[in-house]
This record gives sequence, C-alpha cells and structure tokens, in this order.
Amino acid sequence: MTGQSEQTGQTEPTARVEGTAPAERAAPTGPTAPAELTTPAGSAVRAEPTAAAERAVSAGRVGRIGRAAVVCGAVGVLWWATVRLAWAGVGCEDWGCLAPAVGVVVVLTLALLAGTVLALERVGVRPGWRVALTAAGVLVVLRLASEVLPSWTSQLVDAATTGLVFAGAGALAAFITEAGSPGRRRLVTALALMALLPVALATSVVRHGI
Repeated sequence: MTGQSEQTGQTEPTARVEGTAPAERAAPTGPTAPAELTTPAGSAVRAEPTAAAERAVSAGRVGRIGRAAVVCGAVGVLWWATVRLAWAGVGCEDWGCLAPAVGVVVVLTLALLAGTVLALERVGVRPGWRVALTAAGVLVVLRLASEVLPSWTSQLVDAATTGLVFAGAGALAAFITEAGSPGRRRLVTALALMALLPVALATSVVRHGI
C-alpha cells in the first residue's frame, strides 16, 4: 500500500504537471487577442502620418505652381518693357528694317527665356528648363488664340495683361510638368489648351467672315 501511495503520490504531481502544461501553452493565446484588437488602432496611427504626408505633397505642388506663376509673370512684364524699348530704339517704320527689329526681339526673348530657367531653378521649380520651354509653348498657343481679342489702348493695361498671361502660362507649365500630378488631369489640361486654337479660328471666321 505504501508503494501504491508512493506511486499515487508520484502520479498526482505528474497529473498536475500534465494538466497544467496545456494551460501554460494556452496562456500565450491570451495576450494575442488584445494584440489583434490593437492592430486596427495601430494602422490608424500609421494612417495619420500618411495623410499628413499627402497634405504636405499637395501643399508643395501648390507652392511650386505659385512660384512658377510669380516668376513667369515678372518675366512677362520685363519682356513687354524690353521689347517696346528695343522696338522704339530700332525705329522701324518700313519693311526694310523689319528683319533687324524682329531679330532684336528674338534675341531678347531667348535671353529672357534663359533667365527664366535660372530664376525657376533659384526658387525651387525644377527642372527649370522644362517648365520654361513648356511655358513658352503655352504662350505661343495663347498668343495665337488672342488674335481674336481687341487690342488695348492703355499701356498700363497692356503690361498688366502681359504679366497675367505669362503668369498663367507659368502656372500651367508647372502643373503639366509636375511628376506627381495625375496623368489624366495633365492630358485634359493640354487638350483644353490646344482646343483654344480652333475656337479662336472659328471666332475669327464668324467675326470677320474670313
């Protein structure tokens, strides 16, 4: 009986150990439930920096467009003033001096275009050469489309209009050349800009009967 009791005494602790072993193995499953519950909270916490980063990127895009508009607007006023001074200095009144006068205007335009690239790079609108060339293309389209508009008699209004047109071209160029901008929006903007030419031509035909 003593042997049996000893065996019983030996078996009882063993039973306890074997009984408690699954409980110990199951114990780690307790903390995992809160961990799974905290996972959505963790993802929400991680989503906050993502939203802040998106707002920062959007603000950077708007700032880039604004800086490009300011630089191109200032260049537009400067171009208007220098071209008028150069044209007045040449004093072209007949067809014989037209070629030299146009040559001076072209040289001034190219010089200001190079200065625009440097100014855009200086204010952080990069690549400046791409933005400047795109703005020049936009200006060509706007210039052709503006043929149907009446000319301004006031020099102040003419200078202000030139500055605004250059600023708009710079803003559009910065938006089109922005790497992070949606491609569909850039395509729609470019198509809408090109659509100004047939609209201007149709307006001219209706107005002048050409």
